[in-house]
Amino acid sequence: MILHLSDNSIEIRADSIPLKDVLEMAGINPLSVIVAREGTVIPAEATVHSEDTLKVYTISHGG
Repeated sequence: MILHLSDNSIEIRADSIPLKDVLEMAGINPLSVIVAREGTVIPAEATVHSEDTLKVYTISHGG
């Protein structure tokens, strides 16, 4: 699968695993991003597949 980030793309070789695990494999904190598949936001518990293309959006927070 391919993760599209704001500054680059990462290819992850895995199939049928939770999104949370994919993000951790890529060194991304699952609590700091939201992820969309085909334009729909998906939860960290969602199962993702090798053919998926995912768009990763960093959450901006602060005070």
